[in-house]
Amino acid sequence: MLIRIMIAQGLLGLIFTVFGLNMLVFLVGLTDSPPIKLPTLEGDAGAFMSLLVKSKIHLFVKILEFTGGVLLLASFGMHRYAPVAIVMLGPIVVNIFLFQLLLMPFDKRLLMPIVQVVCLVVLVNGYWSHFQGIFAPHS
Repeated sequence: MLIRIMIAQGLLGLIFTVFGLNMLVFLVGLTDSPPIKLPTLEGDAGAFMSLLVKSKIHLFVKILEFTGGVLLLASFGMHRYAPVAIVMLGPIVVNIFLFQLLLMPFDKRLLMPIVQVVCLVVLVNGYWSHFQGIFAPHS
């Protein structure tokens, strides 16, 4: 079980650190285009993404992605900051999955969000003791 948690933590941390930093470098204005070229979005997906970029919400989300990824990688083996990173990245993973499922054509692009959701479920399961207090009834 520990190996499964370590693989999920490393994979999710690496995904969000690399892709978060990729877009941060571009959005902050250090480069003219993202270092890793991403496919262009068309239709409703493109309109939605352009609104996020224009309103600077995308920059905030990328900062959260990068921070959560770094926290997952920094707590690799120590498990100190992983629950905080899970709380930060959980809603982002759900939004990425729903964006890909509802706004994008159904093809191979759904593979990455499924991997992210599986990694997140493994991490929540592995760190469940940290989240039990949220769901426990209090009088």
